This record gives sequence, structure tokens and C-alpha cells, in this order.
Amino acid sequence: WKATPKGELALATLILRVPVVGDLIRRTALARAARSLAVLAASGVPLLEALDIAGRVSGNAVIRTVFAEATEAIRNGRTLSSELAEHPVIPPLFAQVIAVGEESGDLTEMLALVGDVYEAEVDTAAESFSSIAEPLLIAFLGVVVGGIVLSLYLPMFRLVDLVQ
Repeated sequence: WKATPKGELALATLILRVPVVGDLIRRTALARAARSLAVLAASGVPLLEALDIAGRVSGNAVIRTVFAEATEAIRNGRTLSSELAEHPVIPPLFAQVIAVGEESGDLTEMLALVGDVYEAEVDTAAESFSSIAEPLLIAFLGVVVGGIVLSLYLPMFRLVDLVQ
């Protein structure tokens, strides 16, 4: 099911709706896409091809679909920023920075900037997530080890009670 296009898209949509992890995955995919788009645009790849490649590089089926729709909208005469702003998965900051890049004529630099911003946000969010998850993981492991120890010693205590 996951290998089919509909299944992949449904799973990616579901993952993006998970409260903390979904936002982290979305920002990671957008950072990858923005960084790839900036590099491709700087090296002279046409924007329509660059959008297709960046969508695939993002690693997320939802982002890939959004970029594919943006490619079609650009072919029909719309701007990249206006198309991206309509999708709820794309944060307003992402679309606004791209709009500034389109208006100023320096889209490559703005894409690199938004890639840097989202990479920094991902790093910060990952650090805070790990600092929260660490104590929870230690407590969970303590409960598991305590359960194992209890399951080993409880029969011995019962044996001692039977002998007396």
C-alpha cells in the first residue's frame, strides 16, 4: 500500500499531522527542498525542472505534490509564491520569502536564506525534542528494568514463603 502513489501520499499526510514530529518532518522537508532549489537555480537549471527535482529531494510526498502543482501553476502564468501560499502545508514565511525573492529578482539568494532558516529551526527543535525525550526514555527504561527484576524475584519470594 505504501508503495502506491495514493498510499504514499496518505501516509505522508498522516505523518505531517502528528503534533511534534510532523512539524519537524515538514520543516526538514522544506529546508531540503529550498536548499536544493537554490542550488539548482544558481547552477542554471530551469525553474520548472528545479521544482520537480527539489520536490523529489524533499523526501515527502505531500511537499512533492505541492511542488508539482506549483510547476503546473507556473506554466499557467502564476507566480511560485502565490501558488505556495495557497497550500496549508507551506508556512507563510516560506511563501513570503520566495515572494520577496521573485520581486527583487534574487530568488536564489532568498531560497538559500529560507533553507538556512528552516535548517536552524530543525536543529533547535530536534535539540529541544531530545532534551524532553531523554528523561521520558530513562523513566520508561527504569519501569521496564524494574518489571524484569520484579518478575525474577517474585517467584523466589513465594518459594521462601512456601518453605517456611
